Amino acid sequence: VKGRVAVSGGAKNGTLIAGEHLVDGDYVEVAKESALTLCADSNKYLRADPETSFKIETGNILTGKGVRIVMDSGSTLSTLDEKLKEGEFWQVDTPTSTMAVRGTSFRVTVYKSGTQKSYTLLEVEKGSVKVSLAGSDGKSTGEEEIFEVGESAVIRKSEKKDASFIKSRTGDIKWDLDYDALPEESVERLVTILEDAGEQLEPQPEPEPEPVPQNTDEGPHVHSAGDWEVTTAKTCTSNGTRVRRCTGCGEILESEIIPAGHEFETTYSYPNGCTENGTETLTCRLCGETHLEPAYPRAHELDFNQSREGTGGSLEVLCTVCGQYVSVAAPSPNPPSIDDPDDPASQSDGSGQDDNQSTNNNAPSGYDPGGG
Repeated sequence: VKGRVAVSGGAKNGTLIAGEHLVDGDYVEVAKESALTLCADSNKYLRADPETSFKIETGNILTGKGVRIVMDSGSTLSTLDEKLKEGEFWQVDTPTSTMAVRGTSFRVTVYKSGTQKSYTLLEVEKGSVKVSLAGSDGKSTGEEEIFEVGESAVIRKSEKKDASFIKSRTGDIKWDLDYDALPEESVERLVTILEDAGEQLEPQPEPEPEPVPQNTDEGPHVHSAGDWEVTTAKTCTSNGTRVRRCTGCGEILESEIIPAGHEFETTYSYPNGCTENGTETLTCRLCGETHLEPAYPRAHELDFNQSREGTGGSLEVLCTVCGQYVSVAAPSPNPPSIDDPDDPASQSDGSGQDDNQSTNNNAPSGYDPGGG
């Protein structure tokens, strides 16, 4: 979900959040500067552009299993990664026609000219699509055509009349579009095609503006995103969701899926000491699942606040990892003094001799300290 997507009519009424499920009967409206991607059975996708609205219907079609997208406006891209199985279906209905596939990728765009005419543009990107035209009563007229990859169809339907294919300049119902000369945005592309084909278009009815919350009398409300808020906690096997709301009006500005997965915490055990192999234990804090891995020897982590006297005057210090006392060299009780300029007792007399080193007045007669 990007931006704002509203759902009504089914199990949910309100703003759609990433990761939520849609069901039979849900009516979806994608707002301006918004987008939506739906996934079915992990291999079928529907991508809805801004300002697109459609209804979701599931099942039936002679007791088959599948999805029907009933479009009112905007543009959708259907992508089926695998060929449909026997009894499955994927179908996109518009006011003019029905598009049915077995395994393919195609875009459908709907444009309404005033209140009397509806137009549909089909663009086949991969595979093939069967198009069935709608009659004045909304049911199929029986006229069908199959469109292959790279081919497009433009369909018109007026109120109380059957739908029909609009022919290209070459007189063919299968269009070969020059995308370099057409707008990139889908609805604009369809309008350009219709104008080039000589269709008399009326302005689309203006949608009712959404109410704009006001903070003060100074002007329109400006959204301010708050912190992420978890709406559905993830588990080790299922995704969760989180949203960011406007701190002023509470509208959901962003939504994200929190991927499922374990959250492991690690502990180590060295029963034979850090110098021997130990065990690394990974424990998921969510479900308690545990994995054991070998832990290689490591350096001790000594706590000198927990020490004791060892044999032979050594010092033994406790290792906080393996719990053993480790013998270390004990510090000297009387370390050598260093001259301290502020302590006269620690300084020499400048003669080059230590205070404890004086002339040997008891040396025998004739003693020559120089060795002579």
